[in-house]
Amino acid sequence: MPSIIESSAPGKVILFGEYAVLEGAPSMVLAVDRRARVQLEQISQDASEVQLHCPGFLDQPQTLTWNNDQQLQHQNPSLQLLLTLCNGLLSKRTVTTLRADTWLLTVDTRELYSTTQKLGLGSSAALTVALAGLLRQLNEQPLPADKHSWLELHRLHSLAQGKQGSGIDIAASLLGGASRFINRQQQRCELETCTLPGGLQIAFVWTGQSASTAQYLGSLSHWRRDHPKEYAQHMASLNKACEQAFAELHCTTSFLAALDAFTEVLQHFAQSSQLPIFANGHQVLYDLAATQPQVIYKPCGAGGGDLGVAVSDNADSLASFVAKIAKHGFTTIDLKPDNQGMRCIAKADL
Repeated sequence: MPSIIESSAPGKVILFGEYAVLEGAPSMVLAVDRRARVQLEQISQDASEVQLHCPGFLDQPQTLTWNNDQQLQHQNPSLQLLLTLCNGLLSKRTVTTLRADTWLLTVDTRELYSTTQKLGLGSSAALTVALAGLLRQLNEQPLPADKHSWLELHRLHSLAQGKQGSGIDIAASLLGGASRFINRQQQRCELETCTLPGGLQIAFVWTGQSASTAQYLGSLSHWRRDHPKEYAQHMASLNKACEQAFAELHCTTSFLAALDAFTEVLQHFAQSSQLPIFANGHQVLYDLAATQPQVIYKPCGAGGGDLGVAVSDNADSLASFVAKIAKHGFTTIDLKPDNQGMRCIAKADL
């Protein structure tokens, strides 16, 4: 049995397909080189408890105790999501192992934040996958990076967040790389490795404000209920634009045109649904890109804050755009693709 285990999973950005992915449209997701990191270490045999350390979020370690239902508990409401994830991943064997000793659980998601603001990189999904790898490895049963694991973790992540998204972030954290993702009615997913067009230049832009994906999905659900025909028409248009973008991956110029077309369709959808997808800086950035030759800009994910992406086939033009937006108070974030998904290492054995 390992006495020290480290596990990590990458964050993600959605290059295109946001919102449409909820209705089964093909969407492109990219795992990036900022990770949720967790470590479990056996520190003594004095008590049956788990000491929790969350650097950057908790001032001091907290003690998690066991209730009568063999689940971890703590009174701090800010730990509810973490507790839901942990308890959802505990098997009888894992509980037996953990209850025999005192363990130190370190949870570090600082790479996915700007100080205390989330960047929109799927921090909770990355944490879900990293914890799953950790607790499976505790009993020397490695977590397979397959569609069965995706479904299990997608359901748990949805439960912990109190909302059901597409699971695209779980897929990226589990498998890594660039992928064509399709959610098939929340029961299974289709994943296919993709290659970005050669010569594509990318810059990720931080709007300076975090967005609430759950709030946006709630508003979308209400609009869908009240305007079912209009909703279906917009989803069909977004789906068609997604298919076209994938069809143009072979050519950088054609791909940029298809991405621009998807962004225009996304704007029409935002206007009709009154979802503030282009709010909190995204519209400003979109308009600035329109004045810069060979640069396309769009929000990533739910929009309304978090990240956006600027793409071009010309490095100098993209550099000029980055310099231009800096004068408006926007900053870029250094993100690179991460081709490795969840990884887990047992550092020592008893």
